[in-house]
Amino acid sequence: MSLYVKHYGSGRQLVLLHGWSFHSDVWQSIIPVLSEHWQVTVIDFPGFGRSEMLEGSYSIEQIAELMLPHINSSSTILGWSMGGYVAMHLAKYYPERVLGLMTTGCNPKFLEDDAWSGVSLDFFETFCQQVRLKAGKALRQFCLLMQQGQENPTNYYKYLLSLLLKYGEPSVSALRYGLEILNSRDMRDSLLKIQCPQLHIYGDGDLLAKFNEGSINTKVYQQCGHIPFISHQKDFIADTSNFMRELNDV
Repeated sequence: MSLYVKHYGSGRQLVLLHGWSFHSDVWQSIIPVLSEHWQVTVIDFPGFGRSEMLEGSYSIEQIAELMLPHINSSSTILGWSMGGYVAMHLAKYYPERVLGLMTTGCNPKFLEDDAWSGVSLDFFETFCQQVRLKAGKALRQFCLLMQQGQENPTNYYKYLLSLLLKYGEPSVSALRYGLEILNSRDMRDSLLKIQCPQLHIYGDGDLLAKFNEGSINTKVYQQCGHIPFISHQKDFIADTSNFMRELNDV
Protein backbone atom coordinates (compact mmCIF):
# COMPACT_ATOMS: atom_id res chain seq x y z
CA MET A 1 0.00 0.00 0.00
CA SER A 2 1.06 3.63 -0.34
CA LEU A 3 0.81 6.52 2.09
CA TYR A 4 0.07 10.07 1.08
CA VAL A 5 3.13 12.13 2.01
CA LYS A 6 3.91 15.75 1.18
CA HIS A 7 6.87 17.97 2.05
CA TYR A 8 6.90 21.75 2.37
CA GLY A 9 9.96 23.97 2.68
CA SER A 10 13.48 22.87 3.55
CA GLY A 11 15.75 22.43 6.55
CA ARG A 12 15.43 20.23 9.62
CA GLN A 13 12.34 18.02 9.39
CA LEU A 14 9.14 18.63 11.35
CA VAL A 15 6.65 15.79 10.86
CA LEU A 16 2.97 16.60 11.54
CA LEU A 17 0.66 13.66 12.35
CA HIS A 18 -3.10 14.16 12.27
CA GLY A 19 -5.74 12.74 14.61
CA TRP A 20 -8.54 10.20 14.44
CA SER A 21 -10.95 10.54 11.47
CA PHE A 22 -9.04 13.47 9.93
CA HIS A 23 -6.19 13.77 7.44
CA SER A 24 -3.10 15.93 7.05
CA ASP A 25 -4.98 18.95 5.66
CA VAL A 26 -6.00 19.65 9.27
CA TRP A 27 -2.58 21.35 9.58
CA GLN A 28 -3.10 23.62 6.57
CA SER A 29 -3.37 26.85 8.58
CA ILE A 30 0.06 26.51 10.26
CA ILE A 31 2.12 24.94 7.45
CA PRO A 32 2.94 28.18 5.56
CA VAL A 33 4.63 29.84 8.55
CA LEU A 34 6.45 26.75 9.83
CA SER A 35 7.71 25.77 6.37
CA GLU A 36 9.51 29.11 6.08
CA HIS A 37 12.04 27.77 8.58
CA TRP A 38 11.89 23.97 8.42
CA GLN A 39 10.93 21.13 6.14
CA VAL A 40 7.36 20.31 7.15
CA THR A 41 6.25 16.79 6.29
CA VAL A 42 2.62 15.70 6.49
CA ILE A 43 1.34 12.14 6.21
CA ASP A 44 -2.17 10.67 5.93
CA PHE A 45 -2.59 7.55 8.05
CA PRO A 46 -3.86 4.39 6.28
CA GLY A 47 -7.57 4.65 5.46
CA PHE A 48 -7.70 8.41 6.07
CA GLY A 49 -7.56 11.25 3.55
CA ARG A 50 -5.61 10.17 0.46
CA SER A 51 -3.91 7.06 1.88
CA GLU A 52 -5.05 3.56 1.02
CA MET A 53 -6.47 1.30 3.70
CA LEU A 54 -4.30 -1.50 5.06
CA GLU A 55 -5.32 -5.05 4.31
CA GLY A 56 -5.85 -7.22 7.36
CA SER A 57 -4.88 -5.99 10.80
CA TYR A 58 -4.11 -2.37 11.63
CA SER A 59 -1.89 -1.35 14.52
CA ILE A 60 0.22 1.55 15.70
CA GLU A 61 3.31 -0.57 15.04
CA GLN A 62 2.32 -1.05 11.39
CA ILE A 63 1.57 2.65 10.94
CA ALA A 64 4.98 3.57 12.37
CA GLU A 65 6.82 1.11 10.12
CA LEU A 66 5.05 2.47 7.04
CA MET A 67 6.05 6.00 7.99
CA LEU A 68 9.74 5.32 8.72
CA PRO A 69 10.96 5.68 5.10
CA HIS A 70 9.62 9.25 5.14
CA ILE A 71 11.17 10.30 8.47
CA ASN A 72 14.74 11.58 8.52
CA SER A 73 17.15 11.10 11.40
CA SER A 74 16.96 13.83 14.06
CA SER A 75 13.43 14.88 13.12
CA THR A 76 10.84 16.49 15.35
CA ILE A 77 7.52 14.65 15.49
CA LEU A 78 4.35 16.57 16.35
CA GLY A 79 1.21 14.48 16.80
CA TRP A 80 -2.34 15.64 17.42
CA SER A 81 -4.83 13.40 19.27
CA MET A 82 -4.41 9.85 17.91
CA GLY A 83 -1.35 11.10 16.03
CA GLY A 84 0.19 11.88 19.39
CA TYR A 85 0.27 8.17 20.25
CA VAL A 86 2.05 7.42 16.98
CA ALA A 87 4.53 10.20 17.77
CA MET A 88 5.17 8.77 21.26
CA HIS A 89 5.65 5.30 19.79
CA LEU A 90 8.21 6.61 17.30
CA ALA A 91 10.10 8.47 20.03
CA LYS A 92 10.19 5.36 22.21
CA TYR A 93 11.17 2.73 19.65
CA TYR A 94 13.09 4.78 17.05
CA PRO A 95 15.03 7.32 19.15
CA GLU A 96 17.64 7.75 16.41
CA ARG A 97 14.94 9.29 14.22
CA VAL A 98 13.37 11.57 16.84
CA LEU A 99 15.25 14.61 18.11
CA GLY A 100 12.16 16.16 19.68
CA LEU A 101 8.62 15.04 20.58
CA MET A 102 5.55 17.28 20.62
CA THR A 103 1.91 16.35 21.12
CA THR A 104 -1.30 18.35 21.35
CA GLY A 105 -4.78 17.24 22.32
CA CYS A 106 -3.28 13.95 23.46
CA ASN A 107 -3.15 12.32 26.87
CA PRO A 108 -0.61 9.53 27.40
CA LYS A 109 -3.67 7.49 28.47
CA PHE A 110 -6.95 8.18 26.65
CA LEU A 111 -9.43 6.50 29.00
CA GLU A 112 -9.97 7.42 32.62
CA ASP A 113 -9.19 5.22 35.60
CA ASP A 114 -9.30 5.69 39.36
CA ALA A 115 -6.18 7.85 39.35
CA TRP A 116 -6.39 9.42 35.89
CA SER A 117 -8.67 11.97 34.20
CA GLY A 118 -9.65 10.82 30.74
CA VAL A 119 -12.63 9.90 28.61
CA SER A 120 -15.13 7.73 30.49
CA LEU A 121 -15.37 4.11 29.40
CA ASP A 122 -19.18 4.29 29.16
CA PHE A 123 -19.03 7.25 26.80
CA PHE A 124 -16.27 5.65 24.73
CA GLU A 125 -18.14 2.36 24.31
CA THR A 126 -21.32 4.19 23.30
CA PHE A 127 -19.37 6.25 20.76
CA CYS A 128 -17.67 3.14 19.33
CA GLN A 129 -21.07 1.54 18.84
CA GLN A 130 -22.31 4.65 17.06
CA VAL A 131 -19.31 4.54 14.72
CA ARG A 132 -20.18 0.92 13.83
CA LEU A 133 -23.87 1.71 13.23
CA LYS A 134 -23.93 5.30 11.95
CA ALA A 135 -20.42 6.54 11.23
CA GLY A 136 -21.57 9.80 9.63
CA LYS A 137 -23.56 10.80 12.71
CA ALA A 138 -20.63 9.88 14.97
CA LEU A 139 -18.25 12.05 12.94
CA ARG A 140 -20.56 15.03 13.33
CA GLN A 141 -20.76 14.44 17.05
CA PHE A 142 -16.97 14.28 17.16
CA CYS A 143 -16.69 17.70 15.49
CA LEU A 144 -19.02 19.12 18.16
CA LEU A 145 -16.90 17.61 20.93
CA MET A 146 -13.66 18.98 19.52
CA GLN A 147 -14.81 22.59 19.65
CA GLN A 148 -16.08 22.45 23.23
CA GLY A 149 -14.02 24.53 25.64
CA GLN A 150 -13.34 27.24 23.08
CA GLU A 151 -14.20 30.86 23.76
CA ASN A 152 -16.53 30.82 20.71
CA PRO A 153 -17.16 27.12 19.99
CA THR A 154 -19.81 27.59 17.31
CA ASN A 155 -17.22 29.25 15.05
CA TYR A 156 -15.46 25.96 14.36
CA TYR A 157 -18.06 23.25 13.73
CA LYS A 158 -18.73 23.88 10.02
CA TYR A 159 -15.05 24.35 9.30
CA LEU A 160 -14.07 21.12 11.05
CA LEU A 161 -16.82 19.08 9.44
CA SER A 162 -16.09 20.34 5.92
CA LEU A 163 -12.39 19.67 6.46
CA LEU A 164 -13.04 16.16 7.81
CA LEU A 165 -15.21 15.27 4.80
CA LYS A 166 -12.97 16.94 2.21
CA TYR A 167 -11.96 13.58 0.71
CA GLY A 168 -15.15 11.77 1.67
CA GLU A 169 -15.88 9.84 4.84
CA PRO A 170 -12.89 7.86 6.07
CA SER A 171 -12.89 4.09 5.93
CA VAL A 172 -15.12 2.65 8.66
CA SER A 173 -12.49 -0.02 9.25
CA ALA A 174 -9.85 2.68 9.76
CA LEU A 175 -12.15 4.48 12.17
CA ARG A 176 -12.71 1.32 14.20
CA TYR A 177 -9.03 0.37 14.27
CA GLY A 178 -8.18 3.92 15.28
CA LEU A 179 -10.56 3.68 18.21
CA GLU A 180 -8.89 0.42 19.25
CA ILE A 181 -5.56 2.28 19.34
CA LEU A 182 -7.09 4.91 21.62
CA ASN A 183 -8.60 2.22 23.82
CA SER A 184 -5.38 0.27 24.27
CA ARG A 185 -2.70 2.94 24.71
CA ASP A 186 -1.14 3.78 28.05
CA MET A 187 2.11 5.68 27.50
CA ARG A 188 2.48 7.19 30.98
CA ASP A 189 5.54 5.16 31.93
CA SER A 190 6.98 5.38 28.42
CA LEU A 191 6.97 9.17 28.46
CA LEU A 192 9.18 9.15 31.52
CA LYS A 193 11.70 6.94 29.72
CA ILE A 194 11.80 8.82 26.41
CA GLN A 195 15.13 10.65 26.34
CA CYS A 196 14.49 13.39 23.79
CA PRO A 197 13.07 16.84 24.71
CA GLN A 198 9.28 16.92 24.89
CA LEU A 199 6.45 19.46 24.83
CA HIS A 200 2.79 18.51 25.33
CA ILE A 201 0.17 21.21 24.68
CA TYR A 202 -3.32 20.94 26.16
CA GLY A 203 -6.50 22.97 26.12
CA ASP A 204 -7.99 23.66 29.54
CA GLY A 205 -11.48 22.84 28.21
CA ASP A 206 -10.56 19.80 26.10
CA LEU A 207 -13.12 17.03 26.72
CA LEU A 208 -11.11 14.42 24.81
CA ALA A 209 -7.62 14.93 26.25
CA LYS A 210 -7.95 16.15 29.82
CA PHE A 211 -4.93 17.69 31.48
CA ASN A 212 -3.72 15.80 34.53
CA GLU A 213 -1.78 17.59 37.26
CA GLY A 214 1.78 16.37 37.48
CA SER A 215 2.11 15.69 33.75
CA ILE A 216 5.61 16.48 32.51
CA ASN A 217 6.74 19.09 29.95
CA THR A 218 3.29 20.57 29.48
CA LYS A 219 1.68 23.84 28.48
CA VAL A 220 -2.04 24.53 28.94
CA TYR A 221 -3.92 27.05 26.79
CA GLN A 222 -6.84 28.85 28.36
CA GLN A 223 -10.36 28.80 26.84
CA CYS A 224 -9.14 26.09 24.51
CA GLY A 225 -10.60 22.75 23.40
CA HIS A 226 -9.22 19.91 21.31
CA ILE A 227 -7.79 21.97 18.44
CA PRO A 228 -5.14 24.34 19.87
CA PHE A 229 -3.31 24.67 16.54
CA ILE A 230 -6.49 26.10 14.99
CA SER A 231 -8.16 28.03 17.81
CA HIS A 232 -4.90 29.39 19.30
CA GLN A 233 -2.90 29.42 16.09
CA LYS A 234 -0.47 32.25 16.88
CA ASP A 235 0.44 30.84 20.30
CA PHE A 236 0.79 27.35 18.87
CA ILE A 237 3.08 28.46 16.05
CA ALA A 238 5.19 30.45 18.53
CA ASP A 239 5.51 27.52 20.94
CA THR A 240 6.33 25.08 18.14
CA SER A 241 8.92 27.45 16.68
CA ASN A 242 10.55 28.03 20.06
CA PHE A 243 10.69 24.28 20.69
CA MET A 244 12.30 23.70 17.29
CA ARG A 245 14.89 26.41 17.89
CA GLU A 246 15.73 25.09 21.37
CA LEU A 247 16.49 21.70 19.79
CA ASN A 248 19.39 23.34 17.95
CA ASP A 249 21.17 23.48 21.30
CA VAL A 250 20.62 19.78 22.10
